[in-house]
Amino acid sequence: MVTIKEAIRNSVHFLNEIDESLLNGDFLVEEVEKTEDNVYWLITLSFLSEKRTGKKFSMLAERKFKIFKVTASTGDVVSMKIRELEAA
Repeated sequence: MVTIKEAIRNSVHFLNEIDESLLNGDFLVEEVEKTEDNVYWLITLSFLSEKRTGKKFSMLAERKFKIFKVTASTGDVVSMKIRELEAA
């Protein structure tokens, strides 16, 4: 059984491996939850990503959110989904 710290570390590593647009590894752990059946960790991370403004050399940083489903027994990341925030 992997610890929550290992599940978070695996989620960050997974994201770093597939997304080269991340800025400075500025990750925040936003939410952590274990499924009711204790099979998966659900990890929500936020991070800064480049966003082009359409101007030749102008870019902005935008905070994005993703949910990672991590197998609790092995630590394998089995899915990554976009986390949309609800308007308050």
